[in-house]
Amino acid sequence: MMRSWVLLFLLLVGAQLSAMPADIFFKPPGIEQISISPDGQLVAMIARPGDQRVLEIATPLTGQSQALKSVGWAPISSFRWLGPRTLSFKVYVEEVQHWQRLVLRFKLKDGKLVDTDFQTHNTPASVIDSYPETDDFVLMYISGSVYRYPLNRRKISGHFDERYKTDDEMPFHDGVVLSDGDHAIRFAMSSIREEEDEDEDDEAEAADQGEESTTTYYRKVAYRSGNEQPWQFAERLNADYFYQLIGFAENGSDVVMISDYDRNHRSVLVYRPETSQFVDMLWEMSGVDVAGASLNDEGKLSSVSYYVNGFSQRVDLIDAGTDIDRIKTALNAHDKQIHLVEESLDGNYQLIAVRGSSHPSRYLHYDRNSRHYIDLGSVRPELEQIPGIVQHTVTTESDDGLSLEAYLSLPSTEPSPAGHPLLVIPHGGPFGIRATAGYDNETHFFTSNGIAVLHVNFRGSGGFGREFIEKGRQEYGAGIESDIEAMVDAAIEQHPIDADRICAYGVSYGGYSSMMLVLTKPQRYRCAASFAGVTDVQLMYSSSDWIHNERSVSNSKKWWGNPETQAELMDGRSPVYLAENLARPLLIAHGTEDYRVDIEHYYRMTMMLDHFGKPYQGIVYPGEGHGFSDDKLEAEFHERLIAFLDDHLAREDGIELIPSPK
Repeated sequence: MMRSWVLLFLLLVGAQLSAMPADIFFKPPGIEQISISPDGQLVAMIARPGDQRVLEIATPLTGQSQALKSVGWAPISSFRWLGPRTLSFKVYVEEVQHWQRLVLRFKLKDGKLVDTDFQTHNTPASVIDSYPETDDFVLMYISGSVYRYPLNRRKISGHFDERYKTDDEMPFHDGVVLSDGDHAIRFAMSSIREEEDEDEDDEAEAADQGEESTTTYYRKVAYRSGNEQPWQFAERLNADYFYQLIGFAENGSDVVMISDYDRNHRSVLVYRPETSQFVDMLWEMSGVDVAGASLNDEGKLSSVSYYVNGFSQRVDLIDAGTDIDRIKTALNAHDKQIHLVEESLDGNYQLIAVRGSSHPSRYLHYDRNSRHYIDLGSVRPELEQIPGIVQHTVTTESDDGLSLEAYLSLPSTEPSPAGHPLLVIPHGGPFGIRATAGYDNETHFFTSNGIAVLHVNFRGSGGFGREFIEKGRQEYGAGIESDIEAMVDAAIEQHPIDADRICAYGVSYGGYSSMMLVLTKPQRYRCAASFAGVTDVQLMYSSSDWIHNERSVSNSKKWWGNPETQAELMDGRSPVYLAENLARPLLIAHGTEDYRVDIEHYYRMTMMLDHFGKPYQGIVYPGEGHGFSDDKLEAEFHERLIAFLDDHLAREDGIELIPSPK
């Protein structure tokens, strides 16, 4: 018997479905990160059985596991395998206010863990390439230099040791690099900026459109045939396009990447640096962006992932050998998706995710040879027995003919005669970010409390092509919210939704959008709630964390507008200047340490509401940022939020918000 990795919770469900407490849904996930070792014999996972992250190392074949709560002075963060018995992970050291990378090595005897030891180094370096078949070395990159760091020493110096610096200088001070199967770094890409001379008329026209006319950004590309060879430079690439490096192609010199270069949707393309051209398209799908891809050891495209109807899909172009039907039958999971997450270098062992829209995901360790799987546990085991989500994809067209997609999650209970109350949740960003279908604990919390939830992909959302994103440019408070309205109309028409019981809620841009919806359309929305929402668009240019990054400011002027020439547009779409129009209940909350949307947004909005005598509920969370770091505070906020929604979504005819179960 393996150790009980899954805590089983027996939930007694009575004849009536009562309000579900928030702390059940907002406990730390049972599994935050999980990965299989290169040889498949170990599984590492970051678990949260309590207030502290635990790094758990399991040997599924023997049923043993070992938990490491901390490293003595700091909590554990993300990790990656460097070799069959070597992990690299990060910890944040409060005393010195920076991240530290640690290396953890394991020893096995008869398939069981018998020893571990630490090695530490203080460096912002990034791992370029590991030697997954061994535990000897790792290639690391910092400030244009490459280090071949030994991992087989008992102790590594606390500082980055110059003894391990190679003679292999990189062509750029920063950027991304790509190594081949022989661990030779042969491709590099970096962003550069170029000043352009514009005449005054062109500059004025660009400024009126909220664009930066004097600075253009490019991607610079360098390549070579081997470590001892000189770097050569290809023609620069337009930085407006997306580039994600995957690896070297079958011929060993071309580079496979995901890109939307000279096309609308992100596809898997082949780039030939010698000619500075994209020479082939390996995979694309009409109407959607490729989200991920992988190559096998020979450089052949082995898998592609993308989203369809909001669900992540993976196509294994080379047989993964997973007995999907057998796993579904054994788990009684025919309504769920089976995803290959990772596999060992020899392909004999696989890490499998079982996902669906109704309940949290769980992970399996699968042995292809014996066709035997071991259940590693659920992401949120305490939610397994709570009635799940019934999810639908809703489609419609915008006022100007754009195809729109949203995901409607319904409670498992029967609706009232008029339908379910609805909570509209615009996503954050908003540009290039997207809503997805599938399980979400916050959505589960709302549906378990009798409220349907609608997540909308409006113009500007990612995943639907460059043109769809471009349609969102400077459409905040306007076209984006019109798209949301069109999706609400479609949800009401296609599903049992009560058109008289609708509220909006969101975080960051979602909070901004929710406030704009209730301010401009009080006839539809009974209430709105915002956490970390933007209230004054111009304020973003003087208080946000990106104001010191020249390119971020330039991009913001493109998408949000130029405050020097478009102040009237920005103010006209800022909730703080529309506060006088508030005619519905509003809950507004913010963290004092929000680096992205400063707490000043909250203070300005509440000051204006007070000035006009508008009632509202205001909550300030000391120490919290652009999102919750304290799980207990997150649960407390949602308790207040559900009470707020319960007050304002209840029907006047006395029908309860939470009806009886089916």
